[in-house]
Amino acid sequence: DLAAEGFVGAVFAALDHHGFGADLLMIEITEGDLIANLDQAAASLDRLRARGIRIALDDFGTGYSSLAYLRALPLDFVKIDKRLVADFSGDSRDRIVVQSIIEMAHGLGMCVMAEGVENATQLALAADAQCDWYQGFHCAPPMSADALAVFVKQWNSAATPELPARSIAR
Repeated sequence: DLAAEGFVGAVFAALDHHGFGADLLMIEITEGDLIANLDQAAASLDRLRARGIRIALDDFGTGYSSLAYLRALPLDFVKIDKRLVADFSGDSRDRIVVQSIIEMAHGLGMCVMAEGVENATQLALAADAQCDWYQGFHCAPPMSADALAVFVKQWNSAATPELPARSIAR
């Protein structure tokens, strides 16, 4: 969809039509979405970010994992693929690769999200590696929209200034 003619305009129109704040939207892109035309993708993402939409590169560390994407694209988040997150507890080579991705992303002003965090051990390792956010079954299983609304209210009501909502420090 990112390369489709009118994609950015359609996103803006949908936001306006529904009164949804652009700053509440995060668009996740995969490396496969970028391969065909990196320049066109960067231009579209620039327009989306200028409106306040956050951009995340999903499943980083699989597929092509081009460092050019980190350098060339206006990204807010890098989401480390769950297969690499599972390697946090692997051998030192695995940890070095993951730690390097995190340090590069932070150095470029991006937040890092660990995907597929399944247990407290993985969460602790992700936090030790300086991941900013996490997602996975350790946080919550898949759920219906109604259950999600309840979960988010409970999650955010437990937030404090020291432990803000959605922080990995939770």
